[in-house]
Amino acid sequence: LVIMINGKPRGTITVAAGIAQADAEKLVLASEKVQSALNGDTPNRVIFIPGDEPKVNIVVGGKKKK
Repeated sequence: LVIMINGKPRGTITVAAGIAQADAEKLVLASEKVQSALNGDTPNRVIFIPGDEPKVNIVVGGKKKK
């Protein structure tokens, strides 16, 4: 599982094949790498991209949509 923050790769974690979106998001948000990169910020959006090499993109900062 590739971990991305604002579209830039920040690391990987090993997960079971076919992991569910909710489980992937929980694992990524609990990761030390992600917590240090967020610096206490709350993600605006978490995007899960399934597939052979699943990805989770965490969007932080910038303008918030109304």
